[in-house]
Amino acid sequence: MLSKRANDIIFLVIVGIVVIGVVVARFMVLGVFDDRIEGIEEDIQSLEREISTGRNLIADYRHEVLPSESVLHRSVPEKYASDRLMFFLYAQLQLEGIEDTAERNISLSIQENPSFPGGTEFSALANTFDAYRIRIRFNTTDVTEAEDLVDRLQSVDQLFALQSVEYELPRGDSSTRVSLYFVTFYNP
Repeated sequence: MLSKRANDIIFLVIVGIVVIGVVVARFMVLGVFDDRIEGIEEDIQSLEREISTGRNLIADYRHEVLPSESVLHRSVPEKYASDRLMFFLYAQLQLEGIEDTAERNISLSIQENPSFPGGTEFSALANTFDAYRIRIRFNTTDVTEAEDLVDRLQSVDQLFALQSVEYELPRGDSSTRVSLYFVTFYNP
């Protein structure tokens, strides 16, 4: 057996090691949490920038007015062909540098004769022309690509009216899923 003094010293050494271990563990845990908080704050700032860019895009096109029917007759094609429209849309994406890769996950869909709320310009035009709702979805790390694509489709001869924009908030440096909804018209 050890003497009382040796037992007291061993006890104090063990208590000291435990206290030092608790203090070290505390600082390590706080350091990990500080790193996580800093990472989350950076993510929040990035998300706020993305949200601001998306809101600006929506605000830029919020007060767009559809052209009169006389102007529409000049920009409404005579015959609808889904494969021609799809080819045209893919070409516009490629002209904007949005290539169809696995990372981009491009998706195009066309809905024939969609319904519109009564009393809107879209519903009035759908009574005169055949309407088609187009959904363009792709992943991007640069939201300005969506704005550039909208500008490109607004500048072509055929009418493409931007109906809505949807996007998913990114996590960290990941890409954003953007959905653009357009309406185009064809003569019946």
